[in-house]
Amino acid sequence: MKNRGGFHYSVACVRNDKAEELVVQLNRTFPAERGRIFIPAKEVWMRGWREIATKTLFPGYIFVHTDMNRQELHEFIRDNRGVVRTYVRELGIARDLMAGDDPYRKNGIEFNDLNEDETEYLDHMLDDDDIIRMSVGHIENGWAVVEKGPLKGWEDRIFRVNRHDRVAFLTVEFRGHRMSAGLELK
Repeated sequence: MKNRGGFHYSVACVRNDKAEELVVQLNRTFPAERGRIFIPAKEVWMRGWREIATKTLFPGYIFVHTDMNRQELHEFIRDNRGVVRTYVRELGIARDLMAGDDPYRKNGIEFNDLNEDETEYLDHMLDDDDIIRMSVGHIENGWAVVEKGPLKGWEDRIFRVNRHDRVAFLTVEFRGHRMSAGLELK
């Protein structure tokens, strides 16, 4: 889903085995016109099975794509604290810990918005089902040329391709980790 004006992403760290249940529970009361709560995934080549499978992009994290400001999102979580308390270990990522008496940190809950590069990555790569699909391309003069898929137009961000595992490694970083995406070369 492409980014709409005023919408941004926030990320939540949760119990990995409960992430899907939490998303279902929170989406029951989350106002659809204000955004969505989801778990991003990507298609990967499973060499042993010789097929494409879908894998969670960031295990243990859920994402919120919303136009709510930090206060509104905090109030939504507070209003759903019974559900959240069951599932949430912490909200946010440790590198941006806030100090002391910040009201958004009560009960160990913290919001963490994504930066512009991370937002651009999700907006470009995710489809309407919140999945990064496999791209298809070929090698021309030593460079990957993508014919279709989310990597099309991002060839300049591919720094290495592993043909055997059908994966392209990107110069794009997400929370300090280099990203990759599926790329099948013909």
